[in-house]
Amino acid sequence: MMEIKDPDYEKGFKLHMQCKYEDALEYYNKAIKKGLKDSKLFERKAEVLNQLGRTKEALAEYKKASELNPKNSRYLSLIAVLLRRFFKYKEAIEYCNKAIKINKKSDASDTKISCLMMLGKNKEALECCDQFIKAFS
Repeated sequence: MMEIKDPDYEKGFKLHMQCKYEDALEYYNKAIKKGLKDSKLFERKAEVLNQLGRTKEALAEYKKASELNPKNSRYLSLIAVLLRRFFKYKEAIEYCNKAIKINKKSDASDTKISCLMMLGKNKEALECCDQFIKAFS
């Protein structure tokens, strides 16, 4: 993966690593306003928003990251995790399925299993468990 060479992104990332999330968000937004379109930037912004408890906004940013890098199963998995927080189990399962299609060893299986169980689909959850175990065999 290519490293982002932008002073606002770099400053935002430093602040992010220092847990200065509001300040980091300001610099990530500056980088985006300049037209920087990199999935990693949107992922970092989502992480900061999530840390600030702004989960709905974080979800939107993870979706932008996924649009820019649709083969990244991790973004799809993170979207599913946030959807699960909003009790959107069916939609979360759809994102889990996309992530698992890209990477059979994706941690999206865990999210999918819990969503299936919340929907009372225990047999499907068990089948998903079996598939996940087979992926590592």
